[in-house]
Amino acid sequence: MNKKYHFSSILGIVSFLTLSIMLSACFSPWQGDAGTIIISFGSNAPGSRAAVFNSGSGKWASETMDYIIPALEHRITLKRSTETITHTLAKGVTTGKFIVPSGLWEVTVEALYENVQFAISSAHVEVKGGQTNPLTLQMNPGDTTFYTAGTGEWNNTVTEISATGTGKKYCIILTGDNNATGSTIVNATFGMAASVTIVGNHTISLTGTGYMLITRPGQTVTIKDVQLKGLSTNNMDLVRVSNGVFIMEGNSSIYGNKTSGNGGGVYIDGGTFNMNGGAVYGNYAEGFGGGVYVSGGTFTMNGGTIYGNTADSLGGGVCVGGGQFYMQGGTIYGTNEANNSLHNTSNYAGTNPSHALYAINSASATVGGIIIGSTTGRIDDTIRVVKRVWQ
Repeated sequence: MNKKYHFSSILGIVSFLTLSIMLSACFSPWQGDAGTIIISFGSNAPGSRAAVFNSGSGKWASETMDYIIPALEHRITLKRSTETITHTLAKGVTTGKFIVPSGLWEVTVEALYENVQFAISSAHVEVKGGQTNPLTLQMNPGDTTFYTAGTGEWNNTVTEISATGTGKKYCIILTGDNNATGSTIVNATFGMAASVTIVGNHTISLTGTGYMLITRPGQTVTIKDVQLKGLSTNNMDLVRVSNGVFIMEGNSSIYGNKTSGNGGGVYIDGGTFNMNGGAVYGNYAEGFGGGVYVSGGTFTMNGGTIYGNTADSLGGGVCVGGGQFYMQGGTIYGTNEANNSLHNTSNYAGTNPSHALYAINSASATVGGIIIGSTTGRIDDTIRVVKRVWQ
């Protein structure tokens, strides 16, 4: 029987965690009237709850979720009028010690799962020399609702968020590989949700013709260490960035998809795609942009690699037909790379074929990363070779 875990902080289902914070004064010749803040966490952090969906009965029930606690990092911020101190404790670390000048301090503790806020609490403390100031903070639910999606539970999770998520923030923790039903119309995958972060080293595979992920205006969708696998028989782009924001981080990948149009992997038509890491590879477009096609909006490549993609027309790796492309890091491979599997190939038979990157005009692309491959580059309506860019 499959279960879907709904870690709902917004609904108040996550109960409180308790932190003990001890402030004790100490003295030294150079520190003057300073205090030592010692922050310690309860060893078990008991009482965390989750709503569990039973697919057999179709009902929700409450279940403990203490197992997530060891995966949390805790970011501690100490702030007063003249300075701010921030420190993140590593996973598994349960104490933090700070020596600070006397005075009024605001102490804030955030519990983070993959940099997504799970719980938060804060209080003001007057640190005085020669005085011990014990303080207990009660952790309150954060602003994000957590789900887990085990094998076979992706589509149910998407449906639930789409139906109830207007204006809310979500984090989906993949605990197994999943299949995704494609959408043949450009409707936002997660409805009116404000943001969705998908984490977990697992694969989501497209099982039918259509888009896997579609963003909407004002929405941010982030994947971290997630593999999105398309279909070699598909006829649409795998990810459509439509006036929203799509962020790719860690070891994420977008691969194995085919479109009869433009943008085998990602198509940007007015939104923003920030590629901070990962790879776009092995995609095919019968039109422009085997890996990524930009018709409007912005594509910023800060890291990662684009390789092994093919376009029948222009831009084996990336084609910029409109909007902007900023390459500030990462690598795009082309036809001069010795390893054939890394080539981004354009099958265009006209003037200046076989380019890894094609931009319609010179204002469309600002390149600061590394492009390996094509011997010439069509940056505007005339052919121009740019040293240190095209190698």
